[in-house]
Amino acid sequence: MSLPALAWKFAFASLILSCHANGEASCGEKLLAHCKELATHLRVSTDCGPYTSAIRVLEEKDDTDALEATLTLVSKKLVQKTTTFQTLHLARSHVGMRTCMTLSDITEVHACLTARKIDWQDHQQRDPFLVPTIHKLMPGIQSVLDFGSASGGYLSEHFNAFNVSLTVGLEPDMYFGPLTYYTLGWDTSKGPIQLHPASTVNDEHAELRLASCYLFGAPSNQYDLVTTFEVFEHIPIHLHCALLNALTSQARRWVVVSIARIGQSGINHVANRPREEFKFEFIQRGFIYRPDLSSEILASVRFRSLKKNLMVLQVGPYGTVNLNCSSVQSRSVHYEDRTKHSQVTA
Repeated sequence: MSLPALAWKFAFASLILSCHANGEASCGEKLLAHCKELATHLRVSTDCGPYTSAIRVLEEKDDTDALEATLTLVSKKLVQKTTTFQTLHLARSHVGMRTCMTLSDITEVHACLTARKIDWQDHQQRDPFLVPTIHKLMPGIQSVLDFGSASGGYLSEHFNAFNVSLTVGLEPDMYFGPLTYYTLGWDTSKGPIQLHPASTVNDEHAELRLASCYLFGAPSNQYDLVTTFEVFEHIPIHLHCALLNALTSQARRWVVVSIARIGQSGINHVANRPREEFKFEFIQRGFIYRPDLSSEILASVRFRSLKKNLMVLQVGPYGTVNLNCSSVQSRSVHYEDRTKHSQVTA
């Protein structure tokens, strides 16, 4: 282990001893801040360090803070990144849900939010044939990681309709938590969980690693299925390589993905890419394209974007590999310029 890593661990251990010795009321907040700082600095750590046992309690507090921030945005009608129906129904329910946030016990907060939760089935746009077809063609899936999981509708379907025991959503845009389909904190036995990282790649990877430390005792975990649907076109292309490295390294068996194609219109599209080009990103990382499964899913789904863009890839016999992102950055300007000048209605 490197000297910086030892130094951070020593500092963390000292903080724990100091908190316990002094009985500080703010100990939890200090530990939370230090955990996240530690995760950022130990990006290549091979173990979880001494902080794992404290993570869940701290994460639940962090989630309640994020919920309060979300409700504040909704009540002030400042939410512009969500769709109209999400803003509308959150606004209608935020008063009752804000009452839940005044409860002091985290269990009571969760029970209150669950009781007041609106039915999002009619308020989230998702293809009704996508998840059932995935399970028909790829049986035995017991864990799913979805990047750009929005309010968690697809994950909820995996969990409730197909008994997938571990459903994790990475959604940096807004923290929905138990306002929608997620459960509070990291209790995966009650439903999908939402990680709500910052916009940077390193912070996203840090929170995923922290959750893995709590759930699995290791800073990384692999999921039977990794998905991302119509998300990467919203992310500047110079971030694609690192994000794809992080996501593909989490896949144990399958990835099912789609990205807006060149010329496909949409809100905040900055990095549309050809389907074949995006496919090659996965092939380079050790995946095998499955045209047979892709064709069956394309024939089943109804959403136009998925019907043109979706593809299925399988982890190859030698596992996955990460690309050297510094060697692919020279392509970014070309791709972004091409996308910017080809935004026409699909």
